[in-house]
Amino acid sequence: MGAGVVRLLMFLVFLLAPAVALAALPPHIAKRIQRVVRDSGETARQDAALNRALPNADYAAANRLAAERRAASRMSAVVIAAIAESTALTGEIVAAAVAAAPGLRDSIVRDASAAYPGFADVIARAAGGRAAPAVVARQEEDAGMAVADEEIDDEESDDDPIEPVNRAIFEFNEWVIKLVVRPLAKGYRWLAPEPVRDSVDNVLHNLNLPRILANDLLQGELVRAWHTTGRFVVNSTVGVAGIFDVAERLELPRHKEDFGQTLAVWGVGEMMYLVLPLLGPSNPRDGMGKAVDGFLDPLSLWAFNTDHDYISYARTGVEAIDFYEGIMDELDDLRDTSVDYYAAIRSLYRQRRTSEIRNGAASGAGAAPGLEYDLDDQDFE
Repeated sequence: MGAGVVRLLMFLVFLLAPAVALAALPPHIAKRIQRVVRDSGETARQDAALNRALPNADYAAANRLAAERRAASRMSAVVIAAIAESTALTGEIVAAAVAAAPGLRDSIVRDASAAYPGFADVIARAAGGRAAPAVVARQEEDAGMAVADEEIDDEESDDDPIEPVNRAIFEFNEWVIKLVVRPLAKGYRWLAPEPVRDSVDNVLHNLNLPRILANDLLQGELVRAWHTTGRFVVNSTVGVAGIFDVAERLELPRHKEDFGQTLAVWGVGEMMYLVLPLLGPSNPRDGMGKAVDGFLDPLSLWAFNTDHDYISYARTGVEAIDFYEGIMDELDDLRDTSVDYYAAIRSLYRQRRTSEIRNGAASGAGAAPGLEYDLDDQDFE
């Protein structure tokens, strides 16, 4: 009888742990975490029903992996956004997220630690473990980063000298998204099954690899340049023009580089926060980087020099819809629960850029999504 009581108590503790952890958080943060868990469970049930109707082991495995990555990405985005709002509750936020979704523990720790290297130990302890060696190595490497601390600090500050103008442009962008981009993204999600959307995203990323390779080399990142070259060769051939991400299985992870990051590595600071019409969150350095990136993309150069401009325009449109569809749910969560949506987007954008400059989000799996409403054909990944 005693053993049975102990087992019952242990079961109750296990059952109530997520609720207790969430109760320690502000209600709007707890709501975000619960929404991700609920949506992930609903997706898993839908996938299970689809797999029963169309029994195919390969399809089921690919579908399950994509769902896991999407859930990890959403949870990481929620955790990173919550920490940005309430740094003092970093441990509680991570503990609640891990308790609510134990299977996502590794991705939560990895992505949150990459976004906030200074809190890596706190994050690891809250998740019930030690900081990963890669995270510890990254912390030690930060002291000798080519990016000066002054520039990183600038990106994490609240330097927004033209905030009234930025807010007006932000509202205009939101209006465009509401009337044009969002309906198209929702229609795309409804029409295209998830494996098809994943394949489209893979092709778009493959088209961007020459530009990524150029920036890898400009930053002196030879290992990452080798990975980029390997991804392009493998996915363009075995992966059938990038439709299938075969390179991921060969441990050649996806990563993002652009000329804005290259300028940061060279020591150019953010200068100030900007919201650009249609392009979204940015700054003078990254705006200059976008212009240069256009000259590093072979397909765009070919299209504009051979009077095939429509190819670049079509690519831009598809990338815009694919990009927004991938972050639509996270933005909905953030919009519904943020006291100041503009400030939340600004904070997340800066955290994301700092992480990318430090190569802290090298893997596409589980990484926090980008929050740029970028309609430039070079920067949707």
